[in-house]
Amino acid sequence: MIRKIKQVGFEIVASMCLMFELGYFKTAYAVPTPPIPKPPPVDLVQVLGKFADYFLMAGSLIAVLMIIIGGLRYIVSAGSPTQTEGAKKTIIYALVGLVIMIMALGTVQLIKLIFTPRATPPTPPPATI
Repeated sequence: MIRKIKQVGFEIVASMCLMFELGYFKTAYAVPTPPIPKPPPVDLVQVLGKFADYFLMAGSLIAVLMIIIGGLRYIVSAGSPTQTEGAKKTIIYALVGLVIMIMALGTVQLIKLIFTPRATPPTPPPATI
């Protein structure tokens, strides 16, 4: 008898779940949901600008690390001409790379300035006497 009650109870619960899933109770217990807003359109200039900023950050971090490594190599070289020359080249190449990255950032900023639409200033109302 208890087994039969459990089976009937399970069937009722299963059928109620199926009814909810199929939407039989949607009209009676419908909760209005706000519409999902559309994401703003992606601006290619902004995306490229962000990429350039991250690239400059990573590149300048690597350049500073290479300058530090070159300085350590210069200290450790102990006067050996080949090792001293290699350390100097490391520092020079890191500085050249840093200058190139800064010039690239200037180029990206110039391109953003050219292609980003500017808001026109409002015209003042005519003067009244």
